[in-house]
Amino acid sequence: LTDDAETRSHYPFAFRLAIGYELTPRQLGVTFEIANTGDEPLPASIGAHPAFNWPLLPELPKEAYRLTFVDSEQAPVRRLKDGLLLPDPQPTPIEGKTLALYEKLFDDDAVILDRPASTSVRYAAARGPAIEMSWRGFN
Repeated sequence: LTDDAETRSHYPFAFRLAIGYELTPRQLGVTFEIANTGDEPLPASIGAHPAFNWPLLPELPKEAYRLTFVDSEQAPVRRLKDGLLLPDPQPTPIEGKTLALYEKLFDDDAVILDRPASTSVRYAAARGPAIEMSWRGFN
């Protein structure tokens, strides 16, 4: 994606955004690259919002699933209201390294970790398949 008249009507900066995907039998790799193609400083950030089937196995209740982070996540989280980021951080629903999943958790949309301590997380129930994600270069 490169800037044009349409993007500049919302974001008045010159840029190039490239997102790359690499699929292997056991892994999907995603890379993000933002380049400043203009002469002014480029205020930019990027994040990811992956989504997965929940539950992974239809015979298991949703409440059987957890997100388990590699490190303890004690920092406040960000939440949304009417699709917009609330101005103040909220208490984290994560207990140590574990976020128990339940429907009401998402009543106000996503749970956003601005600066996670962890560099990976595992999504799983006590039995069945699991998905593990890792990331680097986000700070």
